[in-house]
Amino acid sequence: NRFPYALMLFAIPWSGYLDPLTFRLRLFSTALSTGFCSSVLRLKVERLGTQVFLVDASGHGFQFDVAAACSGIRSATVVLLLTL
Repeated sequence: NRFPYALMLFAIPWSGYLDPLTFRLRLFSTALSTGFCSSVLRLKVERLGTQVFLVDASGHGFQFDVAAACSGIRSATVVLLLTL
């Protein structure tokens, strides 16, 4: 009886209201990826918040920012919906 109403909660775009949570997820995914690159791939990457920097010995490198869309909140919502 209540299941359709619970399912209808997934129609609300919660991502706009979950900015504090998504920021923490972005920090976690940035820390996880830089840890993987440092330990497994032996790359010298540095993390500053949600930004990742790599500079090699020749002075070339890259930088990128983990965007809010990469926080994982959408995937977590889909997994929660499927388990419901």
